[in-house]
Formats: sequence, structure tokens, C-alpha cells
Amino acid sequence: MTSLACTRLAPCILIAALATASTSRASQVLDQDQDPDAGRATIFSLAAWPQQIAGKAPSAGETPVLVHQELLAVAEPGLKLSLGVAPHRFDGTVTNVEVRLTGQSVFGAIDDDPAGFFILTSEGDVTLGVLQSARVGRLYELRYVGDGVNAWAPIDASQFPAGDCATGLRPHPVLPPDRNGPAALEPGEDRHQHEEEQNNGEIASSCNPPRHFDVAIYYTTAAKNECGGTAAIQARCQLAVDTANQVYADSLISPRMVLVFRGETSYVETSDVETDRNRLADPSDGYLDGAHSTRDAYGADFVCLFVNASDPDNCGIAYCTPSDSSYGFCVVQQGCAVGNLTFPHEVGHLQGCAHNPEDAGSCNEYCDSYGHRFTGASGSKWRTVMSYNDANNPSTRIGIFSNPYVNFDGRPTGIRTEDCDDDRFNAATVNTTAPDRENYRRPKFEVWVDFSELFGIERGTFQSPWNTLAEGVSAIYSGNAPLVEPTLWLKAGTSHETMTINKRMTIRSCGVAIIGG
Repeated sequence: MTSLACTRLAPCILIAALATASTSRASQVLDQDQDPDAGRATIFSLAAWPQQIAGKAPSAGETPVLVHQELLAVAEPGLKLSLGVAPHRFDGTVTNVEVRLTGQSVFGAIDDDPAGFFILTSEGDVTLGVLQSARVGRLYELRYVGDGVNAWAPIDASQFPAGDCATGLRPHPVLPPDRNGPAALEPGEDRHQHEEEQNNGEIASSCNPPRHFDVAIYYTTAAKNECGGTAAIQARCQLAVDTANQVYADSLISPRMVLVFRGETSYVETSDVETDRNRLADPSDGYLDGAHSTRDAYGADFVCLFVNASDPDNCGIAYCTPSDSSYGFCVVQQGCAVGNLTFPHEVGHLQGCAHNPEDAGSCNEYCDSYGHRFTGASGSKWRTVMSYNDANNPSTRIGIFSNPYVNFDGRPTGIRTEDCDDDRFNAATVNTTAPDRENYRRPKFEVWVDFSELFGIERGTFQSPWNTLAEGVSAIYSGNAPLVEPTLWLKAGTSHETMTINKRMTIRSCGVAIIGG
């Protein structure tokens, strides 16, 4: 029996309930694994192409490599790494390591390349990765081949379907109302809320963490097989989310995305991503109907289906400016998800973002919800996440949502003027629509309780918290093998409640003290 008395008090206190002890991480990498010339851990080494998949020869520019998992397993912020192989080799520094219940993700910066980043995501014995270099002007991808071998190569944009994205090309069908999610909120008066003004005007603090979009990803058997097996496709799902979060951070977007579910479906792909999307979104057409109960069980705001070469013309499709949560669905070709940034692109449509004005249609939530194409100080041509390529004036897609206050290659990545119709500011769109989109489902993995909230809608989000501990505990995910540790946040106020907690969770206080007995 646990009795909790909560009172408003600072500083915040961290309490873990029924959580297993965390495993300590090694503080150093073995000396023999260091590059003696650069004092760096060499993550890749050359390998032979696996014989059993000789029929799937490497693409142009691909180099087979081995990934030294033992080095990544002990990576910590500050570790110097050597990434890639000549002639595509980079020096980088680890900035963050996220350890999950099933794997880990290593994030880092590229030396002497302010807009450069790398991500190495591991699931089991498989590691996938992505690297962006503004200095070189290219994206690079580490994909899994098989038999412990990866392939490292610069991204060749010509490998992706020419149509890129099918969202907005044709009107989408009207779906039945979603009775498990709220109606869309009206846009706020100020289309350019500053981050510190969001969340009901409260200043960002330790009690105001980033908003979270929870996402569930299904993948077809065809996508799994092409990706290299279960561990590889699951790493692909996580890397897609990791890349989206890197893009958010670099775009000054405050929310973050959390992968709460990933799973295989026996659904047989069509040759049209629009058909796949419509079947995914329809709760009662006999196709993928189980995705809707999964969405509710895991509290997923968005649901995405990863397919493999399902459409020769498009990398993905979503819904334009969804009117409510019944349209929170998208389809992505797994091979485009990371290297072409198609996953954050399609989710961006669900958040109200449109393509560049020349290719936008009517998918913009606000008058400035557009992507941006521009020429950098180096003379190179770039386009932000939501922008189409121009066949007559090709450009490279970069990991930034259009934002006039973020520069890339010496130039702003967006436009802001006195006339909103001339502006391009997708980052503001994602920030402004976040309170609505995070309310598409009641959260199961980050649940908020505020004892001082006596009135109003309760959904367990930061914006609309529960007002009793019992409600918060009840809302926490209780299934097996979660991808992330369920967390119950206590926000403010006073409550005296006695209960038995028999779920795995971490309880964190934010403005309150917790007394257990």
C-alpha cells in the first residue's frame, strides 16, 4: 500500500515507483578501439558484401561496412567519433545518448559543420544511421544489408520517386467522425507565438517540458524483408522518429515525437499509397482495422504505415490540415522515410504544413504554412523538409522546417514579412498546432496530473491534465514490453490519496513534493 501526500513545493523531486534499477554506462571507450591518429573511436570498418545476398548488389556509391556496436554501446556525450569511410568520412562528437528499453540512439554534431548532425540508432544487433553535412552539401545514410553488414553511401535524390509526395494532389474522402478524439481546435489569434508564450502563456521551466506527439508505426512484411529483417525495420522506425526530433530541434520547434508502438502487419500493399492511406484510416473497411484499437491502447496521436515500393510515383502521403483526429494517418515508403526525410514531411502535413507555395495546393493551415526553396551563400540550392524539388532547378532537401530565424548555408530558411501571404514559416505552424495534435489521443506514456485543476477538460496532457492521482495512474499504459518507460507527472496542488500502484511507471514531481508511506 502506498500513501502519497502532495503539496506545492520547490525544487522538484524525482521519485521512481516500481522501476528497475538502471544499468550504469561505461565512462570510457577501450584504448585499443581508438584511432591513434585522431584520438577518435572509429565506428565503421570496411567489409565484404554478404555472399547470401549477392543478387542484391550495392547501389552506386555504396560501401559495405561493419559497425562497431561495442563502441556505440558505451558512447557518452563528448565522445569523439570517426564516421563513414573514405572518401565520405567525417569527424563528429556525441552530444546525446537516448537509452530505450529495446535499444539506444546516439546523436551528435559534425566537427566544423554548424548545421551538420549524425544519428546512429540501434535495435538488437542492428544499427542504422543518417548524417547531414552542410559543408559538403549532402545527406548520408547507413542502411542494413544483412549478415551483420551495413552499406554506407551519400543519398542520391534521383533514387526516390519523382512525385515525392501525393498529399493534396486529389481531394481526400470524408471519413466517419472519430469518437475517441476531440474536434480540432480553432487557431490562436497570434500565428507566431514565441515558445515561451505557449502553453497558456506560462514561461518555459522544469514544469513545462516539450510537448509530445505519440506515434504508432505499422510496417508491412514486404517492408520488413526489404529493410533486412525485424531488427532492421524496427531500427528504421525508431531512426525515422529520431530524425524527426533532430529536425524539430534544428528548426526551433519545441514539441518532440515519441514512438510508442511498432508492429508488423500482413496487409498486402497496393501500387498506390493513396489507397493504402485510405484503408489505414478507415476503421471498418476490413483493411488494417486493428490499427485503430492499437492507436487507442497506446495513445498514439498519429499512425503511420511503412510500405515498400508500394507506389512508383510517390514516397508517401498524409492528409491535408486534418479537421480532427480521424485524419491522423499517413503512409511512407520505408526507403524514403529517413534519407528523403519523408517521415517528418508526411507527419508535417498532419501538423498543418504545406509544400512550397508553387506546389502547395490548399494544404496550409495558416497563410504562412509553406516550405521554402532558396540559394545559400555558397551558391548551392536548398529546400526545407516540406518543399518539393524543382526539376528545372534542382535543390537538396535539408533537415529543417522553414523558419526565417534559422539560417542554413548563410541564408534564412524561411520568410517573414508584413504580408503573411508572402511568408514561409512551417516551424511556427508545428508549434502553434501542437496543443491540438497532442490531444488526438489521451496519452498512455507521459501522463500529467494537476491537483489544482478543478475544472475543464481532462485528457492527461500537459495542457489538459487529470486532477486526481487515481485518474493519472489509471491512464498509464499497463501492457507488456513498452518501448518507452511510462511516466506520471505531478504538476501542482495538494492531494491525499491512498492506493496500490501495481503498474510499472516512473513518478516525477514538478512543483510538488511527494511523500510516500
